[in-house]
Amino acid sequence: MDNVMRKVLFVDDEPGVLAGLERQLRGQYDVHTRLCGIEGLEALRDHGPFPVVVSDMRMPEMNGSQFLSRVRTISPETERILLTGHADVETAVSAVNDGQIFRYLLKPCDKETLVEALQEAIQRHDRYLATRRLLASNQELQMLAMEDPLLGIGNRRAMERDLDYTHSAAIRYMRLYSIILLDVDHFKLYNDCYGHQLGDQALIKIATHIKTSVRSADKLFRYGGEELLLLLPETDQEGADVLARRLVQSIHDREIEHKDSKYGVLTVSAGISGFDPRTDTESDWHGLIARADQALYRAKSAGRNRVELPE
Repeated sequence: MDNVMRKVLFVDDEPGVLAGLERQLRGQYDVHTRLCGIEGLEALRDHGPFPVVVSDMRMPEMNGSQFLSRVRTISPETERILLTGHADVETAVSAVNDGQIFRYLLKPCDKETLVEALQEAIQRHDRYLATRRLLASNQELQMLAMEDPLLGIGNRRAMERDLDYTHSAAIRYMRLYSIILLDVDHFKLYNDCYGHQLGDQALIKIATHIKTSVRSADKLFRYGGEELLLLLPETDQEGADVLARRLVQSIHDREIEHKDSKYGVLTVSAGISGFDPRTDTESDWHGLIARADQALYRAKSAGRNRVELPE
């Protein structure tokens, strides 16, 4: 990468040394100089970040090793170089081994050696930032891979992962949990009447309403099409029933128009199932889903806009 005008901070208690560095590196780097470690830390705070910081070893109040150790804490992505005399080589080697600095250079240091070290340090700095950006991008992609792009809630893959974890934890630590399976009533008729764009908006409204109506520990997933699954950790079936009835009523009360429904508004039906490790023996969550699905079927058969429990 082109190193022209990349920022480098030099810290040395000798003004003449700093002036010489500025002359040597003029036109190649954006050189900043300070006369002590305290001023160097202030420069890092006020003018950073710096790809590279170079410090003399022998300085009053705070020596170079101590200063660069502070730099590492404040700006871990900054590469650190220590300038030292022969008498302080042992200390410099110790700083390298401790990870406080990238490398040390013996004084007096000729321009060619210094520039070579600066270039290598900047390349390391750029690789560090590129790796960090890649990791952040991979984490974002992983999150997107677990999220339904329309509703902004967990997708089927995320649901299965979280159900695996929750069911295993329930068995191991004797914890209750429940699920609510919700289905938007007559949604095909809604799409036929109002169009798919308004249908998508209606699904978004319902999913958003549910997300804002439950605890942060509860997780909502798109089970498929217009079906949603709400996972309720540490909640027994009775508690899930109370919540489901509240959600069904509150969605009805939002009064999203649906002319082809007997209720005149968009409604949902819900089926519930709970897992109690003290009495239930399922080794996985699939039986829980099956019971909730059967309860949902009965809710829809009984007229919709209602909640049913497992038989």
